[in-house]
Amino acid sequence: MDKKESKKKIPVIIVGAVLILGISLAATLIFVIREKNHRDKIDDLIGRNDTLNSILEEQENQIGNLQDANDDLNSQNDELNQHNDELESQVEELKQEVDELQGRVSYSETAFNYLAIGNSITIHRESDYWWSDSGMAASRPENDYYHLVTDYLRQTYGEVGSYAVNYSQWEFQSYDRAETYSIIDPYLSPELDLVTIQLSENVTNMSTFESDFESLIQYVKLNAPNARILIIDDFWDDDSKSEIKEAVAGRTGVTFLPLDDIKDDPEYQCGENAVVYDSDGIEHVVDHEGVEQHPGDKGMQYIADAIINALNN
Repeated sequence: MDKKESKKKIPVIIVGAVLILGISLAATLIFVIREKNHRDKIDDLIGRNDTLNSILEEQENQIGNLQDANDDLNSQNDELNQHNDELESQVEELKQEVDELQGRVSYSETAFNYLAIGNSITIHRESDYWWSDSGMAASRPENDYYHLVTDYLRQTYGEVGSYAVNYSQWEFQSYDRAETYSIIDPYLSPELDLVTIQLSENVTNMSTFESDFESLIQYVKLNAPNARILIIDDFWDDDSKSEIKEAVAGRTGVTFLPLDDIKDDPEYQCGENAVVYDSDGIEHVVDHEGVEQHPGDKGMQYIADAIINALNN
């Protein structure tokens, strides 16, 4: 190759090299631009992901707070349900008490209905010195005068509605005794056939006893207009009370039943260390002075006989 041809090839080589270099630079530039765009997209995606993670974390925190609030509400709801159950139980107990009371004083039109109004001799609730809901101090519930009379009435009339109420509050209240009428109101009814009133043993204030006793009888007559009313004498010897009760009975047209033959007679009292049985048949020994002075079985039978004899005369 001569010099002339050699000189012609040099520019061609340079041009080729420049083209190659240009193409390489262009390719590199394109790669850099694409890489930058790719990285920008990656950074954007990372930023978006961080934002989403932040939002997700915030939502998780909100969900956690909501769950805590829900747990609190569930706990409060459980407490309210428990309180509601307690209230429902109390309401049910009150309903049962009302039902029992309504059933207790519900008289039958076809039955012979008897009400015994009295103090502990008629009925005394269970206590630490007395062991049954019955007249103190009969050896067994069925041996008190109220149950003996009820048994007689059942044998005589068949169907009997009989109820006993402790009305000693009337005795203990020294004034405005009429305030206690609400105690006996549920028991009084035009359907009553017999009412016995055994009160006075616990009276200590005699200042208004006579007028109060007369008012009581008139109140019973008003609210049980069809009933035969029998007044039982004081079991313990107190002539003043007996005389007042007998006089009031005469003025009000009711029957007075004297107990002169058994007053203060130990033979008709329960007595010391007497054995009595509760409604479950469990034996107990009387060691309370007040109980000892109450009528035992013999005294209860005497009172029952007095009532029965009056009914037959």
